[in-house]
Amino acid sequence: MNIAPETKAIDLLLNLLEQEQQSLITGHIQSMSQIIEQKSKALLDINQFAHQRYKTLIHLGFKGNEEGMQQWLNKHATKSVQSAWLAAQQALVKGKELNRINGILINKHMQRTQQMLNVIQQKTGNNTLYGANGQATSQVRLRNAIVS
Repeated sequence: MNIAPETKAIDLLLNLLEQEQQSLITGHIQSMSQIIEQKSKALLDINQFAHQRYKTLIHLGFKGNEEGMQQWLNKHATKSVQSAWLAAQQALVKGKELNRINGILINKHMQRTQQMLNVIQQKTGNNTLYGANGQATSQVRLRNAIVS
């Protein structure tokens, strides 16, 4: 069983999570959409590799899950494959923690954005800067609020 493509996809995901974290820390939010797109593809790839691995395990007479994978590793895998699999599992644990931290950072950015909007709304006396169509509500009211 070849686990190299799956471990490569896991390493890519970990790298993307680290890039995401750097973008969040440095405030380079504009790069986020590309990172999110790449993360989605990496997660899809990992899911497909896992599904294929489960099918292969079943074909080999093992359970099509992580328990079956561990049994296969114990019985048939070389030490290098076992080490690679362990490293991949450790990378997934690290990725889970990175994702948790990134979620906290995203929440912090959202809170700051909301605070800035609250300040703007207080200064303009306008609780709705944008209408349902996405356009600024009264330009005259906004201009008057800024001038006064």
